[in-house]
Amino acid sequence: SIDLGAEHPILKDERVRQAIALAIDKSAVMNASIAGYGQVLGTMVAGMQDRWGLPLAEVPHQKVDLARARKLLADAGQSNLTFTLTNRNVAMPYTPVGVFLIDQWRQIGINVNIVPQDTATFAGNNSAGNFDWDLTARGMRGDVDGYVAEYHPAAAIYGKWFSGWSGNKSMWRDIGNGRITLDPA
Repeated sequence: SIDLGAEHPILKDERVRQAIALAIDKSAVMNASIAGYGQVLGTMVAGMQDRWGLPLAEVPHQKVDLARARKLLADAGQSNLTFTLTNRNVAMPYTPVGVFLIDQWRQIGINVNIVPQDTATFAGNNSAGNFDWDLTARGMRGDVDGYVAEYHPAAAIYGKWFSGWSGNKSMWRDIGNGRITLDPA
């Protein structure tokens, strides 16, 4: 997945965020990153798709529409934008996905510079919210707990990204109980 820096002033305009999404061909990204071995989903976690995910065609701003993306940027008063996309300095899947995304966004007038970072630097900057855009590869994780862990009030990332949100205590109680419940088999 791509994390957009919450503090970036241009990204506070939802039209800009929608334009960014409308420029990305998700199937082509999947082909570039994992040779097509996967499925483009309407939810973050593959195991949730059948029960909770919408068909991708029903998820807003997910179908490529370059003309609409350009119009949204124009309506937002934005043109010739430049952002920095940081990622871990691991070739697969970051290099092919990053190169592909740069080309996608260039078509709507967004220029992106890729800055690979060692894992520790990347993780620290991501946790602190210190980035324009981060290519995290969260969309390729199969670990449901890993997705929701970032929303736990005790998580390092929580205070920076979700301050003021009280969270879902009952969800965390259930997850915590699930972690400690032993399978007698």
